[in-house]
Amino acid sequence: MANIRPLSEHLALKAQTELNEVPEKIEEDLNVLKTWIGKQPHLRARTDDQFLVNQILLTHFQIVSYFGIVSVTYLVSVMATTTVEIPFLKFSSDFVMGPIGKTKKCC
Repeated sequence: MANIRPLSEHLALKAQTELNEVPEKIEEDLNVLKTWIGKQPHLRARTDDQFLVNQILLTHFQIVSYFGIVSVTYLVSVMATTTVEIPFLKFSSDFVMGPIGKTKKCC
């Protein structure tokens, strides 16, 4: 049984009509997500039921869209941390920040 907060009748109806939620399928979707996250060694993601349900609500319960969003988010975070050292905003030796935040190759 999924460990998620129950919705009021009004919100449950709205989730079904506007967000494509199928209450009977939530547990299956959560198992698919947990399995997929477990197979991604590079991801450090939360796997508690309520968090995952909140995340797939953003994609209107389209699991494949959620996989893409997580992958792109991870890619962007890796790219940002490899080109810029965050604590003091020092730039790496290969890149400098140009005008309006554009990255360009150093001389």
